[in-house]
Amino acid sequence: MKNVVTAVLVSCILAGVRVEAQPLADAAVAKENAAATDQVLPRTHGQVFRRYDLRPYTGRIDSSPTPQQAVIDWIIRETGTATWFNEPLGFFSASRDTLTVYHTPAVQRVVAEVVNHLVDGLDEAVVLDVRLARVTSPSWRLRAHPMLHSISVAQPGVEAWLISKENATVLYNALSRRADFRESIARSLTVENGQSHTFSQQTPRSYVRTVRNATRNDARYEAVAGEIQEGHLLEMSCLVDSAEGNVDMVVKCRLEQVERFLPLTMNLPGVGNQQSRMRIQVPQVAGWQCQERFRWPLDQVLVVSFGVVPVPGPAPPTSLGIPNPFSTRPGRADALLFIEYKGTVGDRLLPERSATVRRPRR
Repeated sequence: MKNVVTAVLVSCILAGVRVEAQPLADAAVAKENAAATDQVLPRTHGQVFRRYDLRPYTGRIDSSPTPQQAVIDWIIRETGTATWFNEPLGFFSASRDTLTVYHTPAVQRVVAEVVNHLVDGLDEAVVLDVRLARVTSPSWRLRAHPMLHSISVAQPGVEAWLISKENATVLYNALSRRADFRESIARSLTVENGQSHTFSQQTPRSYVRTVRNATRNDARYEAVAGEIQEGHLLEMSCLVDSAEGNVDMVVKCRLEQVERFLPLTMNLPGVGNQQSRMRIQVPQVAGWQCQERFRWPLDQVLVVSFGVVPVPGPAPPTSLGIPNPFSTRPGRADALLFIEYKGTVGDRLLPERSATVRRPRR
């Protein structure tokens, strides 16, 4: 039989008959050809390929295992995400030592400016005074209005002002004497220039999420627990330009408040005609988030009002300071953020060092 098949193939070849290859082999060749289409990077818009040395910046940062992430974030903020995902073709990648960028000369100039701010900018950590508070009634603005200089914001409901450092102290002290005032954050923050810092005050709230078939032999059904993190998350990324005398900051804030858990009773089939009843809970959550970018002079204080937003925990007192323990309404308050630039770590240590120097005896 083998001899017959061999003879037929030889006859076909001698007669000029084309023997078709197997479909599987054709598919493999086509796949190989499709994967082997090497291309040259297009330069139709004058794109150039450059590398930037990040070691002078990343080498002095020990607070983060990936300090180059700050470089990536600030490049995206300055250029926009669409710059890297639309025409003309461009890309960039950052390691701890090197930033690699391929794009047009105009984009390269923006990237170079960001890198110069970080690499050749402040080589010391900056100190910020951060205070986050809430006031039940927004009527505080009536008396404070003459001291505040309004600046533009993008998100509706959010207001921002600049105020002198002296008036900021006066305003905050006046707010703290109000009966409906509550302070959430009051910290002197030390952070490397360009890096991010996150404040988190969250409390886990447990509830019965659903019911499933039991994995034990002594029960047919069991409750499945759920958890919601209630509280606020505040993230700030600061870039100080001492030459221009400005603070550039991105503020991200997220709030989640559990207003209540709605109970539901489920009827579950049991043995025979009997039924079992189990209760689950459906969370009613009020959430709010904000992301804004601010730039202000070093000698001013930034004041941001996020508006009347959900307040995690018990309802805050009224403007008269009278709490209502029987109230079932969720808490709401005007959330206020104060940010003041206090200088670099070296500036803060200089007075202390001067005080420890003994004067020479005459």
